[in-house]
Amino acid sequence: MVEATHSYLAKEELDAVVKHTIDQIISEVNKDVVMVMGLNALREMCIRNTTLLDKAQLNYCVEHISFKEKNVSQSARSLLNLFRQIDYKMLDKKY
Repeated sequence: MVEATHSYLAKEELDAVVKHTIDQIISEVNKDVVMVMGLNALREMCIRNTTLLDKAQLNYCVEHISFKEKNVSQSARSLLNLFRQIDYKMLDKKY
């Protein structure tokens, strides 16, 4: 899915995939490895299409910076750093 994402793809076409990734994969009930894969996949998709996430979805993903597992927090931090470069206004003031 990441490789199929590009800048000409409309946000509405990937909304279902993004929503499923956030709701089912980036969830604290999953193992940390699964969460890392989900966060990294979202980051790679956002590199290719910057309008993929809305403000609420982005801030939910970035909240995992304070997660107890180091790998999950590093993946969330990499997503945060990406959006600091791309569009810092989408982030909450505390980031």
